[in-house]
Amino acid sequence: MKLKKYLEIYRISQYKFAGVMNTSTANVARWTNDKCIPSLRYLKKIKEITGGRVTADDFYEGKQ
Repeated sequence: MKLKKYLEIYRISQYKFAGVMNTSTANVARWTNDKCIPSLRYLKKIKEITGGRVTADDFYEGKQ
């Protein structure tokens, strides 16, 4: 599942997610709009926080 979809479904703001991730809302916006792929550290944390619903594969899907 894409991060953007996850945040919509669970009604989590980018601001709140950024706080949990300990990063900026600008980073979360870039991730949700497919402008960049999170670093490995953040990919692991996203997977953990989302209970495995959002994984690294979701960010790389369609990037080939």
